[in-house]
Amino acid sequence: MKKNASIIIISFLLILVALLIIILLNNNADDSNNPKGIIASNETVVNITKTETTDSVIYEVIDNQKGLTYSWTFEKNDAINKSLKEKMEIDVNLNLNVLTELKDSILDEKVTNKDKLIVSFEHHGKLPSKAKIKLNVNGKYKNGEKLFLYYYNEEAGQIEFVDDNLIVKNGKVEFEIDHCSNYLLTGSIVQDAVNNPKNINLIIIIMVVVIIVLIGATLFQNKK
Repeated sequence: MKKNASIIIISFLLILVALLIIILLNNNADDSNNPKGIIASNETVVNITKTETTDSVIYEVIDNQKGLTYSWTFEKNDAINKSLKEKMEIDVNLNLNVLTELKDSILDEKVTNKDKLIVSFEHHGKLPSKAKIKLNVNGKYKNGEKLFLYYYNEEAGQIEFVDDNLIVKNGKVEFEIDHCSNYLLTGSIVQDAVNNPKNINLIIIIMVVVIIVLIGATLFQNKK
């Protein structure tokens, strides 16, 4: 009886050890899928696929719940080295929302552009490295269409110009960020934004008006 009891106890202990080894191996496998400082959240995202190249780490996200497809591209060396050198541990939530309005904000009041899209990141704050966001905007904007990117600065209560060189290709638009918050995509200039690019059409109109005034003044002087 004692011998049988010993065999049962030893077998039970071996099973526990095996379970612990399996759990540890799974945890290590999960950690190796992400560069240090970047953790992919999977709370609401249906599928996240990771691809590594020599220089970068790419996360392809398909969120069927929200009907969104997009990707994050991190510079691999920057993400890893920066975290190691500065001993930073940053969890990056890869989830985002694409909205036509943002409740309890000044965006709808200040931005009257009918074609605006608000890209609202669930992660807020600095990223461990610059990230390229590639977002599917098919159905909202046409291929070849030029878009403007703005950042909504909640603390200052203002909209700030970021980039005006975004071209829709294959139904997608790509832009670069180094921190997450709320961003705005639109096909035209937001008039109340800070640091807007100069409007070429306005410059041309002003030049034409100046030329007309000069010609008129010259003709008036000649008549005298």
